[in-house]
Amino acid sequence: MNIWKRGVCLLLTMVMAAALAGCGTRREPQTLRVCLPELPGTLDPAMVTTDSERIVVSHLYENLMKLSSDGQGGSRVEAGAARKYACTDNSDGTQTYTFTLRDMKWSDGQKVTAADFVYAWQRLADPATASPNAALLEMVAGYRQVRSSGDVSKLQVSAPEENTFVVTLSNRCAYFLSAVCTAAATMPVRSEQPKDWQADPTALCTNGAYRISEWKNGLLTATVPESYYDQRRLQMSTLVFRFETDAAMRTELLKKNEVDFVLGLSQEELADEPETWTPDSYPQVMTLLVNQMAQSLASEELRQAMSLVIDRNALAALTESRLVTLATGLIPGGIRNTMGGDFRTESGDLMNNDPEALTAAREKAAELMQQAGLTDPSSLAGLGQVTLLYEENDINAKLAQLLRDTWRDQLGLVVTLKGVTGEEVQRDVASGEFTIAMVTLKSDRNDAMGLLRQWASGSKEGEFFYSHAYDMLMGVAADCGEVEVRDAYLEDAERLLLETGYVCPLYFTGQSSRLSSAYTGLLTDGIGGYYFSYVVQQNNG
Repeated sequence: MNIWKRGVCLLLTMVMAAALAGCGTRREPQTLRVCLPELPGTLDPAMVTTDSERIVVSHLYENLMKLSSDGQGGSRVEAGAARKYACTDNSDGTQTYTFTLRDMKWSDGQKVTAADFVYAWQRLADPATASPNAALLEMVAGYRQVRSSGDVSKLQVSAPEENTFVVTLSNRCAYFLSAVCTAAATMPVRSEQPKDWQADPTALCTNGAYRISEWKNGLLTATVPESYYDQRRLQMSTLVFRFETDAAMRTELLKKNEVDFVLGLSQEELADEPETWTPDSYPQVMTLLVNQMAQSLASEELRQAMSLVIDRNALAALTESRLVTLATGLIPGGIRNTMGGDFRTESGDLMNNDPEALTAAREKAAELMQQAGLTDPSSLAGLGQVTLLYEENDINAKLAQLLRDTWRDQLGLVVTLKGVTGEEVQRDVASGEFTIAMVTLKSDRNDAMGLLRQWASGSKEGEFFYSHAYDMLMGVAADCGEVEVRDAYLEDAERLLLETGYVCPLYFTGQSSRLSSAYTGLLTDGIGGYYFSYVVQQNNG
């Protein structure tokens, strides 16, 4: 080959190499502008409570595992801060997970170690921390001892080596990797933090895909550090979080192209959505709780009758919200079962909300009242006072009045209404000082256990409800290694709650969100978390 030809080949080779290098590693910096409904009160992983706080924290920190796209419009769990893990079944029925951490750096350059996870998980379980998310670790061996004694060393987490984090579970947990090891609350935390680090976001030591570069004028700007191991997969080099409490303003910002994603659209915007529109999955249900210790409602027939006569269609109409869907059980749609499917879809509905079915339900309620001997004013008066406790606001007041009128007109039952503050509702429910309470329940994990566990002995709700049969079902489900069998026990537990009449779901409340049509790749965990790490700008050319 002559010199000229060799020169041409060399030039072509250099051009191709440069092109390939550009495709593989270089991208034009892109920014995604996100509008959330609440200003974060904290970015401390253990203390986050709002969806906005969890969303921000989930981008600033990285857990052992993380969510990514499954390539079919859904999400899957993949390796995060832990590049691999192993699970061992122990002879005593416990399970041990051994996580091998990848080489990661904190935002100040120090190495992320297994000791950081030990510290974070012990701190989360410690009653002195007063974390509202501590129950996420209830399956970890030693958790109950920590909660009762305050001795965090009893939690069976350890760091035998700098890159090895070991967790022993008291029983099998089907959702441990997908819901616990991805949660915002269980993110690693450095024990040596700057003073007042919770209050000064720019001082945070974080290990995630994005790090705070600025927070001023209500905008939190986070950028991808060059040291992040997975940076090549991230299309958005910068996330700008804006916080706006007014839904109409959030919607207007999206329409004006001033933001690219909005969580919480205005009611007016939702009213214009087509009939086929459905809310985003959200693990929230408005429910009536009956105090098992209330003698006035000791009759199971009465409790069942009170549930049967409720017109849920009328209740939903009072909310005037397209985010509300009628409850068909305690577990909302979008919550996964052990098999990975939708629990509500796979298990089937436990309640029939067809308006034509209401007549038959009320006839059944009348029969139950006869069986209970509660068909005349004197027998009903003998029950004593029945009070419906609820958080006072315009919507709840209307709901409570409709329930009161329904029970009076259909059953002859007189119910007194008691509207108080949300704090007072929580206090009275926790202390058992109520007859019936209308409360909003929310799951802290994408698994049916997140809601069902609340009636097991030892939980908050378990303080005023006890069923040996229920505890057995929940115990077997918790320790069951066969996924189909576990789901069957959880289905039976949900059915028991509803059939005894101590729990009466009214309606589910979803979320609303919108990503600009210029983008795709948004991920959600089904419980209020939205993830922007793999959002990409669509190629319209």
